[in-house]
Amino acid sequence: MSKFPENFLWGGACAANQFEGAWDADGKGASVPDMCTNGSHTSPKWITDHIHEDRLYPSHEAIDFYHHYKEDIAEFGEMGFKVYRTSVAWTRIYPTGEETEPNEKGLEFYDKVFEEFDKEVGFNYLRGMHLNDSKKALGTHVDRHDSIGKGLIGKAFFERLMQDSRFDNIPLILETPDESKWKEEITWLRSME
Repeated sequence: MSKFPENFLWGGACAANQFEGAWDADGKGASVPDMCTNGSHTSPKWITDHIHEDRLYPSHEAIDFYHHYKEDIAEFGEMGFKVYRTSVAWTRIYPTGEETEPNEKGLEFYDKVFEEFDKEVGFNYLRGMHLNDSKKALGTHVDRHDSIGKGLIGKAFFERLMQDSRFDNIPLILETPDESKWKEEITWLRSME
């Protein structure tokens, strides 16, 4: 029987909208997935502008990682994960995308989650973080990418991210729309370290 190489990275991935649940807990705003019903090969999904009580919205509960993250992350550790890719629900931090201050409950949740990942899985293999600002409110059903500090998220969040020592030496993936500003954005981000 073949063996995995010694340096093989065993891991997994989830996206916030697929597994967090708690879609409206502790100040979280609605995102596009929160307004998307279930569907099947015979019945299409709906993206609704309000909640229909007779429809199932899978992201509302999901696996309820929001309330069970410690147990879930412990299981990742028990499975021997060495790498894990996750995402942040921006609507948990900036519920509408128009706030001038982040939702502290959302920040507290992700602080606790990353501390738990660091304890159980470790950040040694976290390979990158996707960065862009948001030109439209979250949940508006449009492409929201904007230049760093020019959108609704604003520079304060990116400054906080760049000064968080847990993310030192982690590659950042800049995905902003104006190529002519990339050098300026990268320079500014580095100046915040």
